[in-house]
Amino acid sequence: MKWLLLLAVLLALFLFFFLPEFQQSQHLQSEKQQLEQQVRLQDQEYQRQQNRLEALRTDPRAVEKAARDRLKLAKPDETIFRFGPVDTLLHPAQAPQTNLSNARRNP
Repeated sequence: MKWLLLLAVLLALFLFFFLPEFQQSQHLQSEKQQLEQQVRLQDQEYQRQQNRLEALRTDPRAVEKAARDRLKLAKPDETIFRFGPVDTLLHPAQAPQTNLSNARRNP
């Protein structure tokens, strides 16, 4: 009977002291996995940006695409048709004004 009581007390002490530590360990492990996933995603985004930067440094077609998309540039004698929201099409005076410039031709 004494051994059973001693075993019950030891089990209660074990659960009292080690169960919260075990739960915290599980929580921290889960958080670690989430952070590792975020790091992987950020690494992928970094690599994508590095590749884009390298393309802009070395590929004339990438530079042309960026100039056309972001800077709204056009080649000489090129007509650009831009389609916007219905409100912009119905009321062009209220649409934001953009300047189209000519880009240098790539040899």
